[in-house]
Amino acid sequence: MKNKLIILMSILGLVVLGPSIMVAKASVSSNAETTIDDTAITAKIKALFLKDDLVSTIKIHVTTANKVVVLSGDVSNQAVIDRAVSIAKEVKGVDKVVSNIRLVE
Repeated sequence: MKNKLIILMSILGLVVLGPSIMVAKASVSSNAETTIDDTAITAKIKALFLKDDLVSTIKIHVTTANKVVVLSGDVSNQAVIDRAVSIAKEVKGVDKVVSNIRLVE
């Protein structure tokens, strides 16, 4: 009788806690995937910057968090800002681009 009670309680525990464990695992997995996606997005943008004649010679910082790309740095030409933003927006997986690039003379 005691063994049956233990088995019943174990099954009940799995039924009740099982979905919670699955959600927690999915959440951790989702966070890891987002981090990988963000890293890949940043790397892709930086690679495209290096290939671009207008942007390649300028130091523009790129960070990505939750598929939102933030560009920063100082440039002397509005065309560089426009091109950098355009390149970043073209990358697959980017939801939004925020430009904190400053135009300086």
